[in-house]
Amino acid sequence: MARKVRKHLVVFSTSLAIFLSGIFIGLFINEVRQSDFAKRIEEMEIEMSNLQFISLVSQFNQNFTCHYLTNYLKELIPKLNKLRFEIISLEKEEKIYTEEYKQLDKQFTLTRLRYWFLLENIRKNCDANFTIVLFFYTTKDCFLCEQQGIITSIFEERFPHFFLVVPLRADSEISSVNILLQTFNITKFPALVFNGEKVYQEFVSKEKMQEILCELYNSTFEFC
Repeated sequence: MARKVRKHLVVFSTSLAIFLSGIFIGLFINEVRQSDFAKRIEEMEIEMSNLQFISLVSQFNQNFTCHYLTNYLKELIPKLNKLRFEIISLEKEEKIYTEEYKQLDKQFTLTRLRYWFLLENIRKNCDANFTIVLFFYTTKDCFLCEQQGIITSIFEERFPHFFLVVPLRADSEISSVNILLQTFNITKFPALVFNGEKVYQEFVSKEKMQEILCELYNSTFEFC
């Protein structure tokens, strides 16, 4: 009898150890991911500050600066997109919705807002030929938001230096995002804003997206 009890205790202890180690490993991995993510957000903020400075220098030599900014953007876009897809992955894992994560999310959202503002300046002041799409979405019961994200990703991959998406989570409770929602009078999601002008508060299909681009750029695409 005692032998059976010891056997059960050993099995229980082993199972408990495996279970707890799984929890601690999971927490450690999440901590490492968040630490790495925070470091790269800081690096991106430095890039944004550099971009902002170059943008200000354009008043002295606009032709040179615009050319430099355009090339700089080509290097910056893949880095931002990689961070963006990681934040989307983190959003789907509710188990890591910690205070640290929320702070990182806020920090990265503000970085994206700076990115959008600089893009708009470059587009207007340098006559840059690219489309800036503000993509407002919510993580709460919005299947179409996920589908819209897929559609925008398709166009991003197809036109990496032309179709630039800046995703913003509408339910992030960040005042800057709320100001934009009020500015564009957005109350439904998903919502897309093209070049700070055209606003769509509905799901935009692939066909509709092509139609919008053809209208904006006078049928310069092969699908027009």
